[in-house]
Amino acid sequence: EQIVDYGRVVAGLRGNFGTGGFLDGWQWDIFGQYSRSDGDYSQDVILQDAVDSTSFKREFLDDPTTPENEARPASCVGTNLPISGRPCIDVDFTDPRFLAGDLTAEERAFLFDNETGNTLYEQTYVEGFMGGEVFELPAGPLGVALGFHLRKDEINDTPGEITLADNSWGLSGAGITEGSEETSEAFVEFAVPLLRDLPLAREVDFSVSARYTDTKTSGDATTYKLGLNWEIMDGLRFRGSHGTSFRAPALFELYLADQTSFIGQRSIDPCLNLETRLADGSVSQEIYNNCINPAGPGGGVPTNFTGGVVTAEVVTGGGLGVLEPETSVATVVGLVISPPNSGLDFAMDYYEIEIENEVTNLGAGGILLACYTSE
Repeated sequence: EQIVDYGRVVAGLRGNFGTGGFLDGWQWDIFGQYSRSDGDYSQDVILQDAVDSTSFKREFLDDPTTPENEARPASCVGTNLPISGRPCIDVDFTDPRFLAGDLTAEERAFLFDNETGNTLYEQTYVEGFMGGEVFELPAGPLGVALGFHLRKDEINDTPGEITLADNSWGLSGAGITEGSEETSEAFVEFAVPLLRDLPLAREVDFSVSARYTDTKTSGDATTYKLGLNWEIMDGLRFRGSHGTSFRAPALFELYLADQTSFIGQRSIDPCLNLETRLADGSVSQEIYNNCINPAGPGGGVPTNFTGGVVTAEVVTGGGLGVLEPETSVATVVGLVISPPNSGLDFAMDYYEIEIENEVTNLGAGGILLACYTSE
């Protein structure tokens, strides 16, 4: 179950600079926003310490070789669970009744619990800009807009007490994810009319903008965008843009507290069925050599090793201090056809976007593969 309370407040002022002077006809706008998302998430869990303490365990007497001293169930009655503190009862997991899902009320109360975690996310920002026309060009007025943006984002995710104690059977443990980001930006944009009412140039406009961004966690950067809007004739228009972008890692990507999960060996181990996979080309010679090398990361793996039921414990956490911001370069060109008096628009666009330093989860298999493909 999830219950989220969300609230958002926005307030601002806008106006103009009046008549006369350099800023004649210019408009301005300044506003602020505060938003708060407060979410509780609840789930039913099985207690790990309850499973560990039940009577499917066996104990042996000093001399297990004698028939009368065969393995016998160990009783936990009279003790309390080490983490949840519940009085222990004996539960036989081998009982056909239990295997059929027919649990008594006492067994359910002992094995199961419900926990609630909370995620609080707050955002506060102030933004302002002003814009207007500077002077006349042959094809029209030169337009300018400039402004600023100040923002603070905060997150505090506190899992339930059972998850914090890593006491959920079959589920991952997690810690408290808490942190903030502060962002300051300044931007400017120019709208430049180039041509008007000429053959094959009914209207040609050029735009250029730039933005400076400074963050608390990921440094600063300057980005830009160039744009062209070329109306060749009535109903036929070409458009294009080229620019860069900057994205600081999100709060979750930066501050996620370590959480555990488990994955089977056969899902991630690059050193399985080496002989067969080398023959069919599904494994490289480099991986093959590193897997069988006694001095390599695997300590020497047999070429016919098929893996087992063992699972790997995977720890996932945020990358504060390690992650760099994403950057990208994007080029877009397109053609728009609008037959007169038809009410229709047909558009065809080409996008080319290249992202560097993409923020992503490496994954357990990817980490092992990188190990076995390194020198």
